[in-house]
Amino acid sequence: MTKDKLLERIRKLLALTASPNANEAAVARSKARKLMEEHGIAEQEVLDSEMSGKIFELSMGAEGFASRWKFVLVALVARACGCEAMGLRRGKLRKVKMVGMKIDVEEASKLFTYLLGEIESLVKIECSDPPDEVLEEVALGIRRSLRAYLDSFRRGAVSALAERLGRKDEPQGPIHPGRDPVTGGAGSSSRSLAVVQGSKASAKEHIKARYPKTKYFSLEGSRTDIDYLAFSRGYRRGMGIILPDRRRGDAPGGARRT
Repeated sequence: MTKDKLLERIRKLLALTASPNANEAAVARSKARKLMEEHGIAEQEVLDSEMSGKIFELSMGAEGFASRWKFVLVALVARACGCEAMGLRRGKLRKVKMVGMKIDVEEASKLFTYLLGEIESLVKIECSDPPDEVLEEVALGIRRSLRAYLDSFRRGAVSALAERLGRKDEPQGPIHPGRDPVTGGAGSSSRSLAVVQGSKASAKEHIKARYPKTKYFSLEGSRTDIDYLAFSRGYRRGMGIILPDRRRGDAPGGARRT
């Protein structure tokens, strides 16, 4: 028996341990343990083998995900690539994972990293030369801070990207176009960006089984804390970011400065 066949056999036995028939569950557990002991297989190896052929979890870390715009971006990109993003709370931190078929998750991670870099490049340009009225109003206390201004700028850029991912004339293929995902609701459809396996449904089932207390929520935020000048400027800049045609295998390009 090959290693893969052996792992498959153990997985099936472990699945039977959830049987409502107590005797059947006990027998399956005993057989699984015996096979694992005989072949020196740890339980984690069995779990990893199951995930490699089905659903894969990729940690995106926790840095910056307390900012809603960044979490919205990773969630939109995950859904566009046929998988899901989830946030695990650790105190004040939000540790994020992408969940789906390995190839879809890896594509989503690459696209997220690229888009995040493009947004931050645009932020640097905006920060180096903000509108005079913004600096004056920050100094007078009319605007909260330049940092708050740039946060709204990022939210505008993310909203532009969400709209473009929802367009049928964009090369990637759409998620469902909805309201602004940072300040309103957002949905997704069965058509997705760069989907190789299309694992959204399976990802949700995996999350529900492994994290039973997980709650899904709308990508909806408050409009009360938005700087609309910054948001509109970020939105316009976000519309100029070059989206690679991943169906042709294009490499990500630079942001288009408009």
